[in-house]
Amino acid sequence: MTQAQDMVTNLKGWKALDIDSQEMGTLRAEQQTQIKNINADMRELFMDSELGKRVLNVLIDWTVRQPVARPESTTQMAFFREGQNDIVRCILAACHNSEKGDK
Repeated sequence: MTQAQDMVTNLKGWKALDIDSQEMGTLRAEQQTQIKNINADMRELFMDSELGKRVLNVLIDWTVRQPVARPESTTQMAFFREGQNDIVRCILAACHNSEKGDK
């Protein structure tokens, strides 16, 4: 478990409801650090190398640039496809939200 997950597990009772508590402030800071690290990893993997850029473009071609549902698709297939699109959009958002030198 990460430090943030441990913090969430240890917050019980009224402490878990007090969003202004020191524990919640520490948790927010830890989560923010984790998000920055994930964003930096995504940027390094997909944007800082030609190979990463090519792979990301292939993922975009396979997902976001394809229709979510075709006439023969079921509702479940459309949900599945939208989930694939969402993963690629999350990668793009992480790359966009990262700053060079994060970590």
